[in-house]
Amino acid sequence: MSNSSDNPITQYNLRWSEELKEKVVEASKNSSRSINQEIVARLEQSFEGKAKPPVALLLDVELLFFGPLPFDVHEQDFQNLIVQFPVGQIPNKGDLINVEALRALGGSFRVKEKIYDISLENMVQYTLVIESPEDL
Repeated sequence: MSNSSDNPITQYNLRWSEELKEKVVEASKNSSRSINQEIVARLEQSFEGKAKPPVALLLDVELLFFGPLPFDVHEQDFQNLIVQFPVGQIPNKGDLINVEALRALGGSFRVKEKIYDISLENMVQYTLVIESPEDL
């Protein structure tokens, strides 16, 4: 980084945890930069990211029907139905959802129960128990 009159370099004393410092030191080694260069690069990158819209991550959510199925199927044909929702937008109890795969049945269902399970790897899995269209 050059020190020009257009972009003067200033010093700042930083207070941070030892744990965070260790993370930055490790990252700087992996990127072959000094600790200072690593911190500056990460700060600059964080401001550049503000202009970009966040990437919506999708989660697979299993749907289970409450009560009898509103259509005739063989058990082996209908083990479960998986749909995707953006992170943070998984429906809650009482919400109406529109399931594209079930459009022939009306496509709209009410969430009767939202179940989540955390695995040993800290992965969260969601299951929505939904009511058939006749129950709405």
